[in-house]
Amino acid sequence: MKLGFGYADITPKGGKVSLRGQFRLRITDEVLDPLMAAAMVVISDNARTVWVAADTLRVHAVTTRMALDEIRRYIPDLQEDEFVLSATHVHTGPTLYNDTYL
Repeated sequence: MKLGFGYADITPKGGKVSLRGQFRLRITDEVLDPLMAAAMVVISDNARTVWVAADTLRVHAVTTRMALDEIRRYIPDLQEDEFVLSATHVHTGPTLYNDTYL
């Protein structure tokens, strides 16, 4: 079995962002804590799993698809059932969707 781990800062940079996690629109350009993504890759025999946990409120299907497409730039043969994207469920974090507050 082979295991690999990595992490990256996913904090929005360079301007204002809308926040999710309560029931009203809030805009900020202040960062209190960095947002991170941690990844784990497990390869055993003919099985492989890539798991990414992101400091977000939740994960939508469109986000999972975008992340999988990005990872496939580096692992072209990665299958959809080998990939997991999960949220750590922060209670206040950046909105990931342009249509959230129409």
